[in-house]
Amino acid sequence: MKTRTASLILVFSLAGAFAQPSGKPQYGVWGFDTAGADLKTKPGDDFFRYANGTWLDRVQIPADKPGYSLRLAMSDLTE
Repeated sequence: MKTRTASLILVFSLAGAFAQPSGKPQYGVWGFDTAGADLKTKPGDDFFRYANGTWLDRVQIPADKPGYSLRLAMSDLTE
């Protein structure tokens, strides 16, 4: 039993050592998106407008929806 366990450990260790690397990982875009921010507004005066002002000015709410968000935009693109 000990020989079998030791053999399995050896086989799996060697298999891991000779495995091919999967290559360089691919990462998507991450971080805070400042494209939707209204940098002309002071954050202390109206933080919601500061963080979302440009996006609010640019986005049109569709007539068949009560509101619009990035989640709904993704749903529309996948339909």
